[in-house]
Amino acid sequence: MLVDFELIERARSGDSSAFNGVVSAYRKRIFGTIARLIGRPEDVEDVAQDVFLRLYYSLDQLRTPEVFEPWLYRLTVNAAYDYLRRQRRRHESRLSDLSEQQVMMADAAAGKEAAHEASHRRRVCEMVDDL
Repeated sequence: MLVDFELIERARSGDSSAFNGVVSAYRKRIFGTIARLIGRPEDVEDVAQDVFLRLYYSLDQLRTPEVFEPWLYRLTVNAAYDYLRRQRRRHESRLSDLSEQQVMMADAAAGKEAAHEASHRRRVCEMVDDL
């Protein structure tokens, strides 16, 4: 348990060195939680930065320091889920940008490739049978 209630109280009242102390104390735990949730090591730091910003701007909303850890965990999880939602929307947006013709061409190419693989597999099986 990392909670230092006095440090959290000082951070809540605007003490920047206390806030830095809170960030330092929980940095590793926040990074670990984010890494497990988003599965993209290259984006963990960006999401963590979002968590620290959310923490900075909402720390004054924390009513009692005793619930700080679960509150911070929820803040971290929410930031990770927000990231995942943005990624999914970005991916869906890229797909929706494709014209119907492009989608049909991609489907046709995939069909040709599957047919080629099946033909190749048949030839390999025939060669094995001939042995």
